[in-house]
Amino acid sequence: MAGSTIANEGDREWARTWTPSLRCRLAEFRYDTKDYSACIAECERLLSEWGPGHEFRPSVLLLLGHSRLFRKEKPAARKCYEETLACENATPEQRAYAAKCLAMCR
Repeated sequence: MAGSTIANEGDREWARTWTPSLRCRLAEFRYDTKDYSACIAECERLLSEWGPGHEFRPSVLLLLGHSRLFRKEKPAARKCYEETLACENATPEQRAYAAKCLAMCR
């Protein structure tokens, strides 16, 4: 809808605003249902589309790291947590959680 020529501008703006949040929720749903492969695929798609400063990037990196950790892919999980720590827009809570999870990757 965000790129639709049929939808009005208000609908397109709504889609641009809410689509990232809905896509993150879909990845979280995949994680919650223990479908780690689908979660990883969705997180990787999101990260490939969003730049380093995207507001949801730290959250998606944490989710990707957790999914990798559950699949026993410690080096890949470690990379996600390290990238979360390096995100300029990560909250102090996200950084603390990434540091705690990073310790589990050793």
